[in-house]
Amino acid sequence: MRHSVVMPIADSSHVGEARRITARFTADMGLPERERGLVALIVTELGNNLAKYARDGQLVIRALGAQPDGGIEILSLDTGPGFPDVDRRVADGYSSGGTPGNGLGAVRRLSRQFDVYSALGAGTAVMSRVVPAAGTARRAVERLQVGAVCVPLQGQDQCGDSWVVFQDASRAILMLVDGLGHGSLAAAAADEAVRIFDANRGESAMEILARAHLALRNTRGAVMAVAETDLSDGSVSFVGVGNISACLIEDGRRRHMISVNGTVGFIAKPRAFAYTWRKNAVMVLSSDGVSTRWQLEQFPDLLGRHPSLIAGVLFQNYAGHRDDASILAVRWNTS
Repeated sequence: MRHSVVMPIADSSHVGEARRITARFTADMGLPERERGLVALIVTELGNNLAKYARDGQLVIRALGAQPDGGIEILSLDTGPGFPDVDRRVADGYSSGGTPGNGLGAVRRLSRQFDVYSALGAGTAVMSRVVPAAGTARRAVERLQVGAVCVPLQGQDQCGDSWVVFQDASRAILMLVDGLGHGSLAAAAADEAVRIFDANRGESAMEILARAHLALRNTRGAVMAVAETDLSDGSVSFVGVGNISACLIEDGRRRHMISVNGTVGFIAKPRAFAYTWRKNAVMVLSSDGVSTRWQLEQFPDLLGRHPSLIAGVLFQNYAGHRDDASILAVRWNTS
């Protein structure tokens, strides 16, 4: 559920391969047959658009949860050319290439959730979510919108980054962890941190990190950040060790959240810092596989889109190729 699969799309042959990879992915996760068919159509439409019109196109897929109420998210990402008339482009029947126009309009119709961001010179990002009916009702009560991309270093089959978001009616707690290095040993450290989080998610952010510090002594170690939020007033207790980047973005302003130096499992003296998370603001956490030099000003109006598009655009434009890369974007809904 936490890791993503990235499929570059440079020509039509890559579309067929992406469809086959996604078919195996959805079958393995147990997605119902009807939804598997919808996903195949969406991947085909988005892949064909990338192959025909885009620069640096790629599809990114991840599972949204366990069955029977889980689903799948498909992100289509590129760096250009982009287009200004988003509403027109997603209308059923619209075509910019003389075809029947089954592209974005069809994707929107087939999706349970859909959002798109595009700007001239900044590229296009499309989010499509296919969720069985059983999962739709559960997600209707969630207070946070969550978007994430988490991928291993190219050539590795295990990811040393991982993340978790847990929420109930009154409280939310987020975690991002980056096992040192990459490959199986980094993945083992990250998996152990996730295990500790899942077993102790009712505890405070400080307590979770302290327990992870003890548990990771037999691993390679990790850098890690945990943010605990009281949803009644938006108060945040943030505890970070190492170079996990974290910030709150409100009205276009980025407020950095402080982590202390150290390595979870070896040397760590965590400290909790207090922040206020206002409704409709976005919290962004990222590992060091993503450059911290990103500026949302380069992507007008992106902050108002679904957090999956925020995570996707930042990943597309700022992820390096020397380490595992993860970015977690979360918005607190007003409803």
